[in-house]
Amino acid sequence: YSLPENTLRFTGLSKIRIYITGQNLFVITKYKGVDPEIGQAFGQSVLDVGIDRGFYPQSRTFLFGLQARF
Repeated sequence: YSLPENTLRFTGLSKIRIYITGQNLFVITKYKGVDPEIGQAFGQSVLDVGIDRGFYPQSRTFLFGLQARF
């Protein structure tokens, strides 16, 4: 979101932007395991692809930011 310039008049800033993004926030599935995206560990056979070996789930990531131009 970029704040309008008329609200920044008294702050000495010419532009300010606030942003929020997220990845892997939620998963909609009936899968009962820890993570529906089954990974492959280093050294495993190609034939093991698709077998749930109990890998840690992908992390949920949040990114908050602020950009300011003087």
